[in-house]
Amino acid sequence: MKGLTKKLITLFFLLLIAVALWVYGWVELRIPNGSTAILVSKTSGIDTNLFSSSGHSWRWQLLIPRNATLYIMNPRPYTKTINITLSLPSAKLYARYAEGSPPFTIKLTAKISHSLPLTPSYFIQSKTVPTETQLKTLHEAFMTKISNIFKKIMLQPQIKNSLTLLSLVKAQIQTENLSAPSQYSIEIISLDIPDYDVYKAAKNAYFDIQRSIVAALKETKTDEALLKKRRDDKLEMIKEYAQLLEDHPVLLEYLSKTSQDPAALFQQR
Repeated sequence: MKGLTKKLITLFFLLLIAVALWVYGWVELRIPNGSTAILVSKTSGIDTNLFSSSGHSWRWQLLIPRNATLYIMNPRPYTKTINITLSLPSAKLYARYAEGSPPFTIKLTAKISHSLPLTPSYFIQSKTVPTETQLKTLHEAFMTKISNIFKKIMLQPQIKNSLTLLSLVKAQIQTENLSAPSQYSIEIISLDIPDYDVYKAAKNAYFDIQRSIVAALKETKTDEALLKKRRDDKLEMIKEYAQLLEDHPVLLEYLSKTSQDPAALFQQR
């Protein structure tokens, strides 16, 4: 009887150990609801299966301390709303010459979603599994590139509506091959475009005024040049008159006996 009891106790403890090992190696128990995960171990590398929060998968690699890491992935796309405000060239300067001084700015609000192929094959190919922080960095880098493309295209005069803008942005993304192998979506929530006709008219008015100012300055410079020439001519005349009197002192006596203007006499000469 005692031997049977020992066997039952031993069997019970073995069963507890087996259950503990099964629970400890049960992958899905470690994954939050709604998430997926990739198992990476020092002994086997990246597991070829993508694990979810539901199911019953067991991996012995989890039993070895510090051998395996379970990378939790959020299957939902990373979404961000961007706001961009750009001014047309010399907008503040030209606005003074338009009625109401419009700001001549383009304002955009867009929602961008980005997702990576969170599959073992993708990470096996890239030979690394990023952490959640690293994944966020990758998403933010993509968002920055899209924002820069928007800024580059938004100021083009042919942008008349959101459809044209979105079409050109997607074409540029394809040209730069930014999306591969990820997936993305862009929704333009609002787009405010200035009146380019008013902008062009204000620009023309500004340059018309500038041309008028330049012409007036040229005319002023011409008048100043004429006055300077007259002054120079008069000074030259005085110099010659002084030299004449110095060469012919008798003229001083003649002039003192007549009422003739010396300048008139010099002009006759």
